[in-house]
Parts: sequence; structure tokens; C-alpha cells
Amino acid sequence: MKTRIAFITGSLMLCAAALANGGGDTWRPQIAETVSGAFSHGNLLARIGEADLTSFEAPDAIESDLIDSGGIPALRLTYTGGESISVTIAEVPLTAPLPGRLVYEAEMACESTAGGACLEMHVVSGGQAYFSRALNDRFSGTQAFRPTSAPFFFKDSDQAEAARLGVRFEGPGTVTIRNLALWEADSTWPIGAWAGVVFGILGAAGGIWGGVAGMLASRGRGRRGVLAGTAAFAVLGALMMLAGLILWSAGATWDAWYPTAYGGGLIGAIFGIGYIMIRRRYAEAEQRRMEAMDLQ
Repeated sequence: MKTRIAFITGSLMLCAAALANGGGDTWRPQIAETVSGAFSHGNLLARIGEADLTSFEAPDAIESDLIDSGGIPALRLTYTGGESISVTIAEVPLTAPLPGRLVYEAEMACESTAGGACLEMHVVSGGQAYFSRALNDRFSGTQAFRPTSAPFFFKDSDQAEAARLGVRFEGPGTVTIRNLALWEADSTWPIGAWAGVVFGILGAAGGIWGGVAGMLASRGRGRRGVLAGTAAFAVLGALMMLAGLILWSAGATWDAWYPTAYGGGLIGAIFGIGYIMIRRRYAEAEQRRMEAMDLQ
């Protein structure tokens, strides 16, 4: 029994390591050295360089400085107002045909930022501007440089003329941004899409297993197999959560690491608690059996 559990756990650990390693290589934003077609999920449409940052004209409520950040030109924006404000740094013309989505990426850092700040992109279509914000990846307080991204999804009928790349302040603070880039992306994200399929299958399998395990446990049957299977689900969830955290630490985008870490943590927690409850059910069934034998 212990040998079987150790074998299953070892196999799952290898799978988690392979997932994290492959995901890290695939999803780590290639911001420092990118050319058209080099990024794994699309082609580079535009890179905002030093000339674009130099020509940036800050609105009245914003103080701006072009600084050198480790040999890379960066724009430091300081906002002292109390209301939310959107700051457009550069505008990129767009031509048809358009992909399923655009992705605005950059590296950002912040200092004493209250209320949060995030990337923001406005896409101009038919004279109207529609925005997309990286609300799932806000910057607050003081944080070092890290990659962040904001996607924009198109419908088949959309005809966009331009994309305005910038930052959204929800309160006062200082944001430094560098390596701004706009990508045309595939309509689906491989890891994110597969994560949804995998967790859907695991959720259905887990529900069926939970029902069968509960029925067998209440009758005191199949103890070793039921406990081993439940433990395997719990370990699988924990290892998938670990893989998601490794992806996060490797610099993967939110689309890649979050569903893996969240789904794995949820599965691990449910089946971890389920393992304890099932053991208790078997103990109760054994107690009833012993009491019945005493009565006889």
C-alpha cells in the first residue's frame, strides 16, 4: 500500500515539474529580447522605444521623468491627485485583418502607490474608444519590476484603427514602466485553455469518486482502495498548485499560473478534507461492526 502511494506521488511530482518547466519556458514573457514572431503566442506589432517615451507629454496631474533602468529606458510617472486617472503613453495604428486578441505587455514597478495602478489599453474602433485593464494584476504599495499584461478581445465585425497604451491610477503614487510592447495574439491561450479542460475533467471525476467513496465508506468496504484514490486526488491537487506557483515565480503570465495554482489548491483542499472524513466514516463503520459482533 505504502509502496503504491509512493509510486503514484513520485509520478505526479514528475508531471508537476514537467508542467512547470514547460510552462515557464513557454509563458515567461520574452520582453528583453523579442522580434516579430519570437513570442510564443503571436507576433510583435509595436515596441515603444526611447524615442516614443521621450516624446510623451504628461497631463497636468502627472509628473514624468525618462530614466535609465538597468540600461533600459523607463518612464517614471508620479500622480498626486485623489481621483482615478488614465494616462496614455503611446498610440499604435492598427490595420485589418485583426487577430482574435491583442496583448499589451510591459514591465512595471511602483512606489507608495495607494489605491492601485495597472496597465490600461484603449482600442479605437469606429470613433469609439474601448478599454481593457489588467485588473487581475494590480500594483500597490511598493513593488519591484515585474512583467504584466492586459489583453483585448475582438469580435469578427470589429474594425479597429488604433491602440492607446498606458497606465491607470486609482490613487496617488509613483509608477515606473519600461519595455512596452503590443502583440497580436492567437485566439486561445494553450495553457489557459488546457487548464480549463483538465480541471473540468478532474471536477467531474472527483464528483463521481466522492459519491462512490462515500457509499463504500459508509458500508465499510474497499477501505484501502478508497483511501488510496482519495489521497492520490489530494496529492495531485497539491502538486498542480505547486506547479502554478513555480510558473508564477518563473514570471509566467496570470493566464498560465493562476488557473493551475487555484484549481490545484481547490482540488487538494477538497480531497484532503475528504480523506479525513472518509477515514472517519470507515472508523464509524468498523465501530458499528464491532458493536454488532458484541450483541451476537
